[in-house]
Amino acid sequence: MAQGASSWLDSLPAGVKQKFEAIISNQNLIKGQIHQELDDLAAQQDEPFKSQYIQSKQAFDAAKGFMDKIHEGKMQNCSAQAQAADAQIASVRNDMSITRTEEYRRIKAIIDAQPASVRTELNANAPYQNGKRRRK
Repeated sequence: MAQGASSWLDSLPAGVKQKFEAIISNQNLIKGQIHQELDDLAAQQDEPFKSQYIQSKQAFDAAKGFMDKIHEGKMQNCSAQAQAADAQIASVRNDMSITRTEEYRRIKAIIDAQPASVRTELNANAPYQNGKRRRK
């Protein structure tokens, strides 16, 4: 969620906030279910929460799109093998029919199957690093 989301999440009644947290932390839900359940729960809330939730999702989607475009540009300078592995990773990342645990497992398997030079390229150009280096 967008920066500042915690302030409007904190404004929710404790029971509703706990439901949001339970959805987000449920490792058994597929990613699509997480999104749908959060949307459904937000839709049941009063204003201004509903509007803030929608604005937060839109801001997140816009930021993700921006970061994805930067990542695509960086990957154009990589080897064909790194580009192919990155496309596989993107496919897994965009698959909303799997759990986050399965997403992690599949992405790790793709990365682990690459030669060291490709892993280095992927690591150097990994999106969403939040200032942290990914594991080689």
